[in-house]
Amino acid sequence: MQWIYRAERPPLDLYLRSVWLTPITLRDMAAESGWSTARLSTRARELGLPARATRVSAAEESEFVALYEQGLSVRAIASRSARYSATVRASLVRSGVTIRSSEEVTRKWPINHRAFSSPLNPEAWYWLGFLATDGCVIGCQVQLNLRSSSVPTLERFRDFLGCPDKPLQAGGAGGAKGLRVYSARLARDLAEHGVVPRKTASLRVSATAAAEPAFWLGALDGDGSAGFHREAPTIQYVGTRQFMEQCADFISDVLDRRPAVHPWDRKSPILWGLAVNGDSARQVAEVLLRSHPESLEAKRLQLERMCTYESCRTRARLMRGTRACDYCRAEIRRWPSQMQSKRLFCNQAHWRLWLSNGKSGLNQPPATGYTDIPSGL
Repeated sequence: MQWIYRAERPPLDLYLRSVWLTPITLRDMAAESGWSTARLSTRARELGLPARATRVSAAEESEFVALYEQGLSVRAIASRSARYSATVRASLVRSGVTIRSSEEVTRKWPINHRAFSSPLNPEAWYWLGFLATDGCVIGCQVQLNLRSSSVPTLERFRDFLGCPDKPLQAGGAGGAKGLRVYSARLARDLAEHGVVPRKTASLRVSATAAAEPAFWLGALDGDGSAGFHREAPTIQYVGTRQFMEQCADFISDVLDRRPAVHPWDRKSPILWGLAVNGDSARQVAEVLLRSHPESLEAKRLQLERMCTYESCRTRARLMRGTRACDYCRAEIRRWPSQMQSKRLFCNQAHWRLWLSNGKSGLNQPPATGYTDIPSGL
């Protein structure tokens, strides 16, 4: 408020009677006259002037909403309507309007600040796992850099954050691309699940995240590997020891056995890893693929190929079935070693009875021409 000497101030009573009923705010009156707002209010009550703090009418609230939706700020609406900014804001909140933050007002590219707010859907869990292993958080900056061949994945991440028109930045050597956004809300929500700045040596995610298959699908795409070694599938995870222990707990729920966690690189003591192979990798791949329909294309193709893998144990389980005994016709289990047998019996006694009956079963006429001895006894 500009300082006005007492001798230069207008007569208080005369000034109040002339402007009290005009749309000018009390604050503007104080700036114009040099009297404080408290003095003006007190003297107005002493003079018996009507109260100025009238309630906002329904018509005014509708006007506030319309002006705010046109892009005017709360302060601009308050100046136009001769109301306080707090009054306008409270009226907009009562009308169900979401007040824009200062970031949204000045932001060139829009962003969904609640992308990682609870409750999270499978897509959010997937990107949380991706950022946990291959992302970067610096203050309120969230960044993800990928090689140029993975630009479609970056574009999906950009769409998830609600900024589809934001251009990708050069992310480093080799033509890498990156997406960098700034949001304090995103950084806070990520920190609740363990994705914090300087997480390389201390990453440990929340128990909720560690139980989500979509999270581990994202972690595999971020810093894991999926492939085949000597025609057997292999899935590998790498990270801090705490993070790998959480991964082992998740895989143990899938396989009913816990994979071993071991140091990954002697030169880097903070890196630990685990691997699952063969039929175990197939089971993990099936769980990961069911968790989310989209992921890194190259690794997803490997996971889909793993689902068709059949180990010796799997083939034995699939081939094992039931067949009727050639003597008594009772249903018995057939094992892989008996697949080539032309005859199958409950026991050796039934085989002998079958031979004594002319190589035929109960209530059947004797058969001729059979000379084979069953190998399934």
